[in-house]
Amino acid sequence: MKNTHREEMERELKKSQRSQISSVNSDVEALRRQYLEELQSVQRELEVLSEQYLQKCLENAHLAQALEAERQALWQCQRENQELNAHNQELNNRLAAEITRLRTLLTGDGGGEATGSPLAQGKDAYELEYLKQEISSLKGELQTALRDNKHSSDKYKDIYTELSIAKAKAEQLKAATEALGEKSPDSATVSGYDIMKSKSNPDFLKTDRSCVTRQLRNIRSKCTAPVLPGNANPELQIRTQTWETPQPEAALLFPPLLQSHIGLR
Repeated sequence: MKNTHREEMERELKKSQRSQISSVNSDVEALRRQYLEELQSVQRELEVLSEQYLQKCLENAHLAQALEAERQALWQCQRENQELNAHNQELNNRLAAEITRLRTLLTGDGGGEATGSPLAQGKDAYELEYLKQEISSLKGELQTALRDNKHSSDKYKDIYTELSIAKAKAEQLKAATEALGEKSPDSATVSGYDIMKSKSNPDFLKTDRSCVTRQLRNIRSKCTAPVLPGNANPELQIRTQTWETPQPEAALLFPPLLQSHIGLR
């Protein structure tokens, strides 16, 4: 009876142990399945975030290339503006020389031509018409240069706005990635472009403002037409013309240039 009782106890003990082991194994398996499901979900989220971050980085790289192209266009526009300034100075010098010569002819110091003769009056009228055409051409060239500057500045502001939006999205995406404990290796640099660099104050504007200021001094040249005597032909009277260029809306890009008035008298 004792042996039978002992064997019965051993069987019950083994049965209880097997039941406990089976229960523990089932709990461990359930925890393992739950852990694997959560791990797969986190990995899928990380893959989606990584793909989005890579796309934003590529967009930032393309925007950087577009900004560089716009910068080159601005430099080209500045070179053209400088050439127009030189041409403007040349025309002003020629205009001053013609006005001086015309004044000399009209005051009787022309060396032999009679002031009141029809031939002299016709020649003077032709010269005045030529000078008016030169002035009109000069105004058109300067207005074209200002329109080009305004167009370039508007394009630059659009590119800068897009870059600011892309930078804000990239920072939000980076913060979300770091919060999940996964930092992308592409977060530092993309195609040689530092997306975390501030674009609020580009370097090329600092170096170009002094150049634009020097160009202004050449543009703001004034020429004064002579006032003819009262007894001269009324057709030869020259009225003083004042031309002031309007200030475009792009005053943020070229403050010295757009806040100055260019006078041609």
